[in-house]
Amino acid sequence: LWVHTARLAEAVEIVDWVEASNTPTSPFREASVATVRAWLDVLDGRFEAAVEDARVAVRASEADETARATRGLPALVATPGHGLPG
Repeated sequence: LWVHTARLAEAVEIVDWVEASNTPTSPFREASVATVRAWLDVLDGRFEAAVEDARVAVRASEADETARATRGLPALVATPGHGLPG
């Protein structure tokens, strides 16, 4: 949500906080964090990093047995990375 409202610094702080948390990780959490990182990469012009983060999110969503994580959003985020680099 912070990415979508152009509050990029806050988005970075939140995903850093989530990743540093000592709570057990889950595929949904991994997919969510990687998707946000991919959005941030795109907005910063780091398209190859965006594609890699989106791939991490897709792999994590495929491992999510709760069906809360989706492959659609990370795949969408990766699209600019496939067509816009330098």
